[in-house]
Parts: sequence; C-alpha cells; structure tokens
Amino acid sequence: MKQMMKQTIQRFQYTFQGCRWMLNKDSKFLQHIVMAVAVVLLNIILGIDSIQFALTMTAVFLVIITEVMNTAIEYVVDLVTDEYHDLAMKAKDVAAFGVLLAAIYALMIAAIVYLPYMM
Repeated sequence: MKQMMKQTIQRFQYTFQGCRWMLNKDSKFLQHIVMAVAVVLLNIILGIDSIQFALTMTAVFLVIITEVMNTAIEYVVDLVTDEYHDLAMKAKDVAAFGVLLAAIYALMIAAIVYLPYMM
C-alpha cells in the first residue's frame, strides 16, 4: 500500500512541475487562476443555481485548458526550430486563436449568467 501511494505521488510530480512551468512562463496563467477563484466566489455570493455554476466553471476551465495547450504547442514549436518558419508561426497563431475563442465563449456565458443579476 505504501509503495502504491509513493508511485501515485511520483506520477503527479510531473503534473505539478507542468503547473510550476506555466506559472513561471506565462503571467496570464496566474491571471486565469485568479479569475477562476473570483468566478467561484461570485457564484457563491450571487447564489446561482447548479446549472449556471457548471456553465461558468466550464467556461473558465476551457480558457485555462486552451491556454495550457497553447503553451505546450509553443514549447514544441520552439523545440523544433529556432529560426522563423511560416508553419511555426501558423501553429502558434492558430493555438492562440483557440485561446481567444475560449475567452469569447467565457464572455458569452458570463453575459448570459451575470447580466440578469445586474438589472
């Protein structure tokens, strides 16, 4: 049992290392985490229902996940080439566009959920 617990902790070591790299490399990632906490607190304060809570959290996590994937793509592209290459630029730009789409979705969900509380 003790060995299995140690192996499980070791497996998560790489996951936490990835989180540290995200926090060190990308200041936007920390902003996303702060926003996620703010959304949870706002949801609690407003007393929104479980469906709205799930929608807002899905939107927040979609932005965080796409930001993580964008950073992973940037790392891989940078690994492959140090020189400017049109395909490298396209890969990075398309990944960044994915983050933008997720952010637009999050804004749409925020408008749907929170605007009625403001009126």
